[in-house]
Amino acid sequence: GSGKSTLIESLLGGHEVTSGFLRSLPNIAYVPQQAWIMNATLKENILFFSDMDEARFRRALRCTQLESDLKLLLNGVETEIGEKGVNLSGGQK
Repeated sequence: GSGKSTLIESLLGGHEVTSGFLRSLPNIAYVPQQAWIMNATLKENILFFSDMDEARFRRALRCTQLESDLKLLLNGVETEIGEKGVNLSGGQK
């Protein structure tokens, strides 16, 4: 490949950078090919150890199109996701 994954892994501290520099935009996001999901509730996976901000939390549900899925989950946002998201469909991950 062209080194896209290596670049991202370097930004995240996964590779030691020995020379050069990087200039980036202030707002950048990384979406890995393999979803990283904790064995915890849906809410805990969304908050990811951050303090609860109801408006931001609801916006995250809306932006990820999970609002309609909440109706299908027995315990809503308190549903246990399971190891590596075993209780979610591929699209939900």
